[in-house]
Amino acid sequence: MEKYTYINEQLIDNVRNQVKHMMEQKTLEINSDKWNMLCIALDTLEDMTLSIKYYIKTQFPRNDGGKYLYIFGLFQSLFVQQDAIKAIYKALLNKEIDFKKFPYLNNIRNIRNDVVGHSTGRGTSKNTPKRFMSISRTTMDKESFEYYTYFAQTATIERHEINVVKIINDQNKTINMMLENIIYPKPQKLLSV
Repeated sequence: MEKYTYINEQLIDNVRNQVKHMMEQKTLEINSDKWNMLCIALDTLEDMTLSIKYYIKTQFPRNDGGKYLYIFGLFQSLFVQQDAIKAIYKALLNKEIDFKKFPYLNNIRNIRNDVVGHSTGRGTSKNTPKRFMSISRTTMDKESFEYYTYFAQTATIERHEINVVKIINDQNKTINMMLENIIYPKPQKLLSV
């Protein structure tokens, strides 16, 4: 079994402390909308970190309904965690995160959209083919699952093997790096992978 990487919760506390210090020194210029976004994003990042840690530390359900809930909850938590770090960067650094520049994170977003958010139909624009997705119930376990994509136009099916441990680790390493970049910014490398 592959070992899990965790979000360093001390980094979240360090960002909070840095914000507090900047406020005390009056070096943080932020309007009320950005302030509220920052506070809520930090709380949300922490909340999603707790839910992902719960997934890692608890026993995977035996019941199929519980398995779906675990997988759906995990991928929704990963997605919202990404949205939270994006909001933190926007509020605190006035920088936009383009998830397409982070292949690991973008892949997680696509998997979430395929199996959790829009499984009954994606690709309704001219540029993307119409497709439908389904998790293979018999493959679901804590560390992996498979899902299938049916492409309407070509009537073809594509199988996807998802390594949940790798996905969690990739995201947690990237979020840790992003938090470190807020605390210890590197000139011109703020969002490099």
